[in-house]
Amino acid sequence: AFASAMSSSIVALTLMELRGTLAQPAARPTVAIALSQDVAVVPLVALLPALTGSSIAEVGRGLLVAVANALIALIVITILGVRVVPWLLFHVARLGSRELFLLTVVLLAFGTAIGSERLGLSLALGAFLAGVVISESEFSYQALGGILPLRDVFGVMFFAGLGLLTDLGGLLDAWPLTLTILLTVTVLKATITAVVVRFVGFPADVAVRSGIFLGQIGEFSFVLGLVALRGGVIDDTVYNALIGAAIASLLLNSLLLSASRPLGRLLAAPLERLGTTPRMEDEREGSQPQSAKLRGHVVIAGYGRAGREVGRVLQRRRFRFVVIDRDPVLVRELRHEGVTVVYGDVANEQVLLAAGIPTARVFVVAVPDAFAAETAVRLARALNPTLDIIARADRRSFVARLIDAGASEVVQPSFEAGLELVRHTLHRFGMSLQEIQAILTARRVDYYEEQRRIAD
Repeated sequence: AFASAMSSSIVALTLMELRGTLAQPAARPTVAIALSQDVAVVPLVALLPALTGSSIAEVGRGLLVAVANALIALIVITILGVRVVPWLLFHVARLGSRELFLLTVVLLAFGTAIGSERLGLSLALGAFLAGVVISESEFSYQALGGILPLRDVFGVMFFAGLGLLTDLGGLLDAWPLTLTILLTVTVLKATITAVVVRFVGFPADVAVRSGIFLGQIGEFSFVLGLVALRGGVIDDTVYNALIGAAIASLLLNSLLLSASRPLGRLLAAPLERLGTTPRMEDEREGSQPQSAKLRGHVVIAGYGRAGREVGRVLQRRRFRFVVIDRDPVLVRELRHEGVTVVYGDVANEQVLLAAGIPTARVFVVAVPDAFAAETAVRLARALNPTLDIIARADRRSFVARLIDAGASEVVQPSFEAGLELVRHTLHRFGMSLQEIQAILTARRVDYYEEQRRIAD
C-alpha cells in the first residue's frame, strides 16, 4: 500500500516540462505532494525492516531501533545542511574551479548515499537527502546546472532498469493483483489527490490535473518494494505485480493527461463543492525567489570593475537589476547590501534562469572569459529572443563572435579607451564638443559595422 501510494516526482516534472506547464498553477500542488511523498520515504524505509519480527516484543524492539536510526539520519542531515555543506561549498567555490565544485557535489551525493545505507536506510534515499541539503544552499543553481546532464543519464537508466526488472512470467501469474494496483493508483489515488488539492482551495481544473499527474507509481516505490521483499514483508508475486502496475501507470498517465480537460469539465461540479479558491497570484508571489518576481529588469553577469559601474548607476536611478557572479565572498557581500545576486557560472543555463533572463529587458555580459561570454549570449538569446544583450569583448577577434552569438551591442574596452584618448587630444586643439562627438560616433559606427560584416 505504501509503495503504490508513492508518485514519481521525476515523471511528474518531466511531463510538465514536456507540456510546458511548469509555470501553471497545477505544478505547485503537484510538486508539493510529490516531494512530501519523497520525504515520507525516510521513516518508511527505516520502519519496514522492523516489521519482520516473529513476536510483538521483537517487532517493538525493531521499531525502536528503526526510529532511532531514522532520527540519527535526520539529525546528521540537518547538521550537514545547516553547517557543514554550505561551509564546504563556500570554500570550494572560492578556489574558482568548476570541475572541483562539481566533483565536490558528486562526492557529497555518494557520501551521503553510502552513509545512509550504513545506517540501515538505502542508497537512493541517501542520494535524495543529499540533493535536499545542496538545494538549500546558496550554490544550488550552479550545482543543478552542473549535474543536469547526469540527471538525464540516470533518468534513462531508471526506465531501463524498470524494464530489466520486469518478469513477464510473473506478471502473467499475478495479473489480477497487477490490475488491482493499477486501478487503485490511476483511479483511487488520483481521485483522492484531486479532492485534497481542491479541499485546500485550488480550482477544480487544477485539482484534476494534479490528480492525473500523480496517478502513477514512482521511483521510491521500488526502493520500498525492494526493502519489503528483502525483509520478507512481501513476496515475489506482489513485487512483480508492483512493477507491472508501475509500468502500466506510467504509460497510462500520458493518455490521461491528454484527456485532462474533458475530465476537468466532468468532475468540476462535484469538486466545486469542496474548498474555496485562494488568491493564486498572492500565493505564487510569496513562494517564488526574489529574481523570479522581476519583469523588465537588468541582469549583470560579472561584477568586476565594469559590471560594478553599471550596477552603481542602476542603483542611483532605482532601476531593478540582478547580479551573476562566481566569487562567493562578493556574492555574500552583495546579499548583505540588499542586492539581488545569484551565485554561478554565467554559461550555466540554470543560473541564467534563476536570474530571470526570460523576463529581463537588458543583459550586460561583463565577464572577462570570452568563451563563457559567448556561451552566455547564445543561451540568453535562446531563452529570450527580444532581449537586449550588451557584451564586453577584451580582444578585437571576439567582437565578431559575440555579434554572431546574438549580442545586440558589443563593447571593446581597448577601442573605447582609444576613442576617449582621441576626445581629449582633439579637445586640446580647440575643437568643440559637438565636432568631437561627431568624429567619435562616426569612427565607432565604422568600427563595429566592420565587425558585424565579419560576423555575417
